[in-house]
Amino acid sequence: TKNPEFSIGVNVYPNPTSGQLQIVLQGGSASNSYQLIDQLGRIVMSGSLKSNNNNKIDLSTVSQGVYVLKVLTDETVSTQQVQVLK
Repeated sequence: TKNPEFSIGVNVYPNPTSGQLQIVLQGGSASNSYQLIDQLGRIVMSGSLKSNNNNKIDLSTVSQGVYVLKVLTDETVSTQQVQVLK
């Protein structure tokens, strides 16, 4: 079971997006990261995220389509669909 002390809030906007994606991570841990996964299961982008901060990711280089954004902390994994429009 997961400890509720380690629950995180992840806000992602705008969605759909054509360029910049904002990821606001409330809570989290010292080691937070994200993966952007395409419909074939390939990781097309990844990086680190800062807790309690507005993180910006530039998606202008990825192809149009629907992706899964996976946010990982030491304790939790959160996933959300993201649509990229061109």
